[in-house]
Amino acid sequence: MNHFKGTEVCLVAGNLGVLEAKFQNRHFDNPPGQSGTIGEFLGQIIFASQACEEAGMLEAVDFFNSIQLRLTDGIRVRRGQMESPALASEVRHARDVLAKSLQKRKFLYVAPDRIDYIDQKELFGTKVNDAFDSAARDIEEAGNCFAAECATACVFHLMRAAEIALRAVAVDRNVSFATKPLDQQEWGTILGALESVVTKMRADEIKKWPKPEVKDVQVRFYNEVVQELRGFNEAWRRHVAHARQDAIYDRDYAASVMGHVKKFMEKAATKISESTATLLYWDVA
Repeated sequence: MNHFKGTEVCLVAGNLGVLEAKFQNRHFDNPPGQSGTIGEFLGQIIFASQACEEAGMLEAVDFFNSIQLRLTDGIRVRRGQMESPALASEVRHARDVLAKSLQKRKFLYVAPDRIDYIDQKELFGTKVNDAFDSAARDIEEAGNCFAAECATACVFHLMRAAEIALRAVAVDRNVSFATKPLDQQEWGTILGALESVVTKMRADEIKKWPKPEVKDVQVRFYNEVVQELRGFNEAWRRHVAHARQDAIYDRDYAASVMGHVKKFMEKAATKISESTATLLYWDVA
């Protein structure tokens, strides 16, 4: 997301107003770059230029840079003095340019309870990112959409992240298809295959596990993961992916989905990873 230092720009605008008042009908003997009101002016212009550059307000940056050159090159210096009317005019013009640049833009307000979701590259934690690296961008974008109150877009990105986990689970269980590669299969097809895997695992003889007590742990883990994914597909993924009219969500609903998917991804990451696969029959719980 584009960030804008609104507080800093407001401070600059206020400080420029104060400086304009100081320059009215006065003369200053402080050369540019030294202490005093002229030095304050130069400092404010430099600060404003940096803040506007970060916000992409390049027309303001160009003007502020031109003021810096005029001050530092001594164009306004005559016999060691700075002409205060000319400086007042420079300040007034700087304020006008700043105001016009702001008027050309619209700014997004982020509610205080959503600020911590902006540009969070590890929104679901390091373990989830490590296990599902391909989902990291969608998780970050889900957080940005959440902060921007774009609730439906947030759910959309969450479902994309969950799909990475779905395919990782399928790879982990050696699921393959004769018709199309795994990455081209629909959710429903993959889930059907995984449910068959869980059914077979539940029916397998317990002696296939190095430690008998691990069977129940493994069966329960995969059953919970697959059922969670089935729930995602039925509740949200199919609807948001196909522009259903009932798939327009508000901020509270998106918060619920965010929490649900986060817990799922954290659970899945304890055993599943895009880069590795577990044993067919686990030897430890």
